[in-house]
Amino acid sequence: MPNQGYSWVSLLAALAIAASLTSGWLSLWQQQHFLQQVQHWRLQLLQLQQAQRNHFQQFGQFADSQQQLVTNGLLSARSDSPFATAWQFTAQQNILLMNTTINLNSVELLMKDFNGYLWQAPQLTVKVVGYEQP
Repeated sequence: MPNQGYSWVSLLAALAIAASLTSGWLSLWQQQHFLQQVQHWRLQLLQLQQAQRNHFQQFGQFADSQQQLVTNGLLSARSDSPFATAWQFTAQQNILLMNTTINLNSVELLMKDFNGYLWQAPQLTVKVVGYEQP
C-alpha cells in the first residue's frame, strides 16, 4: 500500500498549490479593486476642477461648495471619497485652492506613533486657475 501514501502527499501538495494560487489571486483582485477606486477618485477630482473653472467662467467667481456646483448643473453629484475628507475651497481672486485630508490606512499604519511623533494625515491641495471669457 505505498501508493496510498503517495496519493495523500499528492493531494496535500495539490491543496497547498491551490491555496497559494487562490491567495495570490485574491491579493491581485484586492489591489486591482483599490486601484480602480483611486482612478475613480482622480476622475472625480478632474471633474471637480473643471466644474470650478466653468463656474468661474459663467459667474465670475468660484463656487463655495460642491452643492453649489451641483445646483448650477456643473457637477452631476458631490465627489465624496473614502480616501479624503470633504473638500474645503479657499478663493483668492481668480485662483481657487481646494484642500482635503487624505485618509489612506496604509500610510497611517506606517507612520502612526513612529518614535513618538505626532501623526498628521497628509493634506492634498489642488490649485485651480479661473479665466474669464474674452
